[in-house]
Amino acid sequence: MNIGALFNAFDSLRKRDGDLETVVKTVFFHSLMDKYPKKTIREVLCNYKGGSWGNDFFQDSIPAKVLRSPDIRFGFIDFQNAEERYFTEKELENYRLKNNDILVIKSNGSLDLVGKSQIFKSNQNFKNIVASNFLMVITPNTEIIYPEYLDLFLKSPEALIWRFDTQKTTTGLRNLNTNAFLDIELPVPESIEEQILLFENFSNYLNGSFNEEDRTIAKFYKVVKLKEKISEELSYQLTQLENLNQAILQEAVQGKLVPQDKNDEPASELLKRIKAEKAKSGKKEKPLPTVKPEEIPFEIPENWVWCRLGEITDIQRGSSPRPKGDPRYFSKSKTNFNWITISDISNFCENNVLLQTREFLTAEGSKHSRYVDVNEFIIAVSGSTTGKCCITGVEGFIYDGLAVAKIIENSFDSRYILNYMMCLYTTINNSKTGASFPNINTDYLNNLIFPLPPIKEQIRINKEIEKQFAKTKQIKEYIIANQQATEQLLKALLHQAFEVREI
Repeated sequence: MNIGALFNAFDSLRKRDGDLETVVKTVFFHSLMDKYPKKTIREVLCNYKGGSWGNDFFQDSIPAKVLRSPDIRFGFIDFQNAEERYFTEKELENYRLKNNDILVIKSNGSLDLVGKSQIFKSNQNFKNIVASNFLMVITPNTEIIYPEYLDLFLKSPEALIWRFDTQKTTTGLRNLNTNAFLDIELPVPESIEEQILLFENFSNYLNGSFNEEDRTIAKFYKVVKLKEKISEELSYQLTQLENLNQAILQEAVQGKLVPQDKNDEPASELLKRIKAEKAKSGKKEKPLPTVKPEEIPFEIPENWVWCRLGEITDIQRGSSPRPKGDPRYFSKSKTNFNWITISDISNFCENNVLLQTREFLTAEGSKHSRYVDVNEFIIAVSGSTTGKCCITGVEGFIYDGLAVAKIIENSFDSRYILNYMMCLYTTINNSKTGASFPNINTDYLNNLIFPLPPIKEQIRINKEIEKQFAKTKQIKEYIIANQQATEQLLKALLHQAFEVREI
């Protein structure tokens, strides 16, 4: 047996089925390999064949539900949502599914789903059921194999080794290597009664019930349960750490993170200068309402002032060249015109600074988008991540799902806006409107109330946040390292158990 392929199959399965079921299933069948004679899947079948997609409606046709991959992929058969197609009586005689047929996905865009099986049990509400041509139907020989035992094996890493041992992964549609699949060996007790008992024992194992001879499986069950407990605790610690980061931000924007300095120029004077600078531009702006006492969510120091974000920044929505992908506007190779999207904020930020982009514009495309310079604050204004924000570490152009809050004549630090808006992420995300395209608009951003500190205190606040976040980052890295260590320990124990048997 290819141990490497086995563990690749193991990793693939545990993403879908979780640690406990995958580990117990792996150890269970691995332990049976030495105990019982082996037969190939082909040897325990009466028949195997492909399915049919049937036809559109035609005269005197017979309707039938046709099962596809999505109808069997979640551990049960979704009869209700299966497509209805039409067949001749002769076709139905050939393709109609029978009790204990096992359906196997033979073609899919995801290699992870190819080979996935589901045993068929008839449903009185649906008389005619057929498998589509993207499925293979295998019929167990019930004199040799208990169908549920075979289906259980087909859901184990041992049955999916072919994915990583013989299958060549290509782009597009993945296909079952039928011969390699049917030639896989499984342990087959001679007695059907013993196969039934083994199948029932497996269910008991998942509930923590073991016989005396099941010591190895019991050991791994305890290891997985311990790992789950440790993982739960580490996940809790990560959550608490995130709460701590939010508490640090909350303290910062309330003026409680660093002491005030009476020598600092009051924020009211800073606000006057910003307004005067904005007035010089001659740009007509919609007047913003004065901040009312009932809007104020918390107290701030005396030398701070409440204002609106639109009073101290120039908020501009991004714009996108149309149509998307047009080679006149978009370049497949790197250019000097970075095209900044929401996914870049998620994937290419370090310490909330955007370092690169995935896509690029042509010179012509840049004329149809919104320019942002280095060290500017940008925020997502549409989609599920509305409110996600960062500081630009590269210059570029933002699409219409982003907005930029441009600083007026370097009057204050864009990093302070970032820290405040990170504190408001949940509030902003919950404020988006629109059923088909949820978003916030620039009016919403302009009207956000903003606690403005003196410029020198902003700098002190940013430095202290950076210092505190550096500490929490170290703790987070330590927790993640412990998570990875528990993963490696489980794999090491499995490797040890399997390699001993291989010697």
